[in-house]
Formats: sequence, structure tokens, C-alpha cells
Amino acid sequence: MSYSLAILAARCGPEAAQRAYEALTSLKVQGAKLLLFTDHKFEGRGGVKVRNTEAGYPADTTDLRNTAVMLMASAAPSRPDYQIESYELLCLERAIQKEGCNCIVLLRAPWDVSERDIEWLEKNKSEPYRILGAGAEHESYAFDCRLRLTRKLIAVAADFYRSGAVLSLRNPSLASVLRLATDVLSYERFGGEK
Repeated sequence: MSYSLAILAARCGPEAAQRAYEALTSLKVQGAKLLLFTDHKFEGRGGVKVRNTEAGYPADTTDLRNTAVMLMASAAPSRPDYQIESYELLCLERAIQKEGCNCIVLLRAPWDVSERDIEWLEKNKSEPYRILGAGAEHESYAFDCRLRLTRKLIAVAADFYRSGAVLSLRNPSLASVLRLATDVLSYERFGGEK
């Protein structure tokens, strides 16, 4: 199978970038294009292409941060992860749109990608994403962006953050937003209630 595997580590600076790089280079993926998206300056080596999310998309980042700061100041003082989660979804969208990535791991905790996770990506036919490292403070995710549904799911979830709709949820988190986006797309797919 030919695919690109990207790891997005937009949360923890140099330590996350190094951990994500080690996860990528330790995987046995034949013929895959390997990319690392990070918010920290990091040199690519060993066949891994590095994209600095801060340098690559400054206009988007500024717009997103301004929106997040405005919303947080007015309505969300208890939601420190709001901006980070918004930024992660923005980076996921850009990894798909600008780099053509079709398998993306969002690395959000001290955790590595396993061979079992790669097997899931290689065999998956219908699930848009998989939770990795469940139970961690910040769960990591694998997204199969070869599926049109996954790309729509990421776009809908990002729109929830851009619009501020996330702030109306009882327990707002990336996990709850992904579940809500899945529900919205399922409702849309099956034509709503009859």
C-alpha cells in the first residue's frame, strides 16, 4: 500500500518533536512518505520531511489565535486547551490540503505509535479515526484521511472551534467535538429523522 504518514506534534515544543520523530523512524512502513508537523524548529533526517506549523501558515495561525483569544477572554476562562485544540485541527486541515497527507497521527501525550496502529491504518476501510493511548490526560488519535468522511469530520470539528460552538458544550474537549462531528455527519448522511 502506498500512503503518506504524518505525525502532528503541535503541543509540546522540542520534546514532542523529538518524540514524534523517533516514533516515525521506528515504524516499519514500506514506501510511505513520512512527514512531521511541529511548532518547534526541528531538522528533518532519515527520510522524514519536517514542516514547521508556525512558519508555514502564519496568516491562518494569526486569524485562529485572534478568534480564540477573543472567545476565551469573553466566555472561556476555564478552557485553556481551546486554543491548542483549534490549532491542532487547523494543522490537520493543512496537512491534508497542502501536503496531501492521507494518514495522520495527532500526538498529544507522551506516547508512541505502535505497529498495531499502523496495521489499523493499513487495513481500515470505514473508520475515520482511532483513539490511541486512551486514558491519557490528552488522548492521541490516528486519522485515516484516505476516507472522504474523515476529511469532512476534521472540517466540521474545526468549524465548531472557529465558530465558538465548542464553548456551548457541557464538557468541551477534542474527544467530545470529534464525537459530535461524527454524529452530525451520520445525521446528514442518513438524511436526518423521517
